[in-house]
Amino acid sequence: MWNLLLAVLYRLTKLFCMKPIREYFSFSASDRNGMIIVILILWTIVLLPRYWPEKQISQDEAARFIALSDSLRKQQRPIASYKDSNKESRQEGQADKKPAPAPAKLFPFNPNELDYQTAVALGIRSKLARTIEKYLAKGGSFHKASDLKKIYGMGEETYARLEPYVRFESSKAPPKSKSMAIAESSPAAAVEPGVQQSPKKATQKLPEIPKEFQKKKKKKRKKKWQKNPIDINKSDTAQWKKIRGIGSVLASRIVKYRDLLGGFVRKEQIREVYGIEEQLAQEIDEVLFTDVNFKPKQININTAEFGQLLKHPYVAYEDAQKIVNLRQKGGDFGNIEEIKFSNAMDHGMFEKLRPYLTVN
Repeated sequence: MWNLLLAVLYRLTKLFCMKPIREYFSFSASDRNGMIIVILILWTIVLLPRYWPEKQISQDEAARFIALSDSLRKQQRPIASYKDSNKESRQEGQADKKPAPAPAKLFPFNPNELDYQTAVALGIRSKLARTIEKYLAKGGSFHKASDLKKIYGMGEETYARLEPYVRFESSKAPPKSKSMAIAESSPAAAVEPGVQQSPKKATQKLPEIPKEFQKKKKKKRKKKWQKNPIDINKSDTAQWKKIRGIGSVLASRIVKYRDLLGGFVRKEQIREVYGIEEQLAQEIDEVLFTDVNFKPKQININTAEFGQLLKHPYVAYEDAQKIVNLRQKGGDFGNIEEIKFSNAMDHGMFEKLRPYLTVN
């Protein structure tokens, strides 16, 4: 029975299954060749490292590598120790906070004679002290205590602390503020504003100015107004410096600008010099004049090169380029008006430049 069943199953399997399986596992000649090539490549990759000679490192290269690794380790140690010390310092700082610095000792002072060291001694921040020093060096002055508020960085707290000690020693002293009147009537109350003192201490005087901050009075001599007329095209820097309000810097700027222009044709051109404000220009206007017969240095637009044109203050880069291009395309200019009609430059700027141009 069992043998018969097995024989039947074997026959059926052979008929229906063996043929597809045999066809599935059968390969053509090209498939077999491809598989052989792939197997050879894989074996070559696996076996090649075993038979390929290894590159030997020389002793010098090994020594350099060891030295480099040692130096890297040494650099890592300070960084680690720095981190550890930072952690310890932070922990110590949290545990034991440093005491606040002692307050500055205040004394009477004239703000117009204040320098950096005196300001720092009064408890003013270094940056603010530098600002005050620069303000005074440039000719600024304080006429009353509240003028200190105009200084950039002067806070209300700093001003309130300094105000009782402000002293103007001129004959025409400014009106006293409330806090100054209180300070002079009861000096003890001015030592620490806002703190009530006992009656016994009411007779105390303000602390004296330390000797190192005491200054000898020097009479400032103001430069007298220059009344003699000045020809702006012939005067040198020495003559310009005689005018009140013009120093060495401004005098040299005026002369340099005049040379670049080729001379001033109008005295109003002095306002074009960098650093001369309108107020100063109005004040010196009465002493300046230009000679009627003066002829400025002119530029020949038919022969001038691009660089020569560009040096003039009234000629921009584009204007010089257009003038040169027009001359190259159309030949020499017959008159300077051709530049205006060709729109080579702005008409307003051309009118300013007109006296400095020529075609001859």
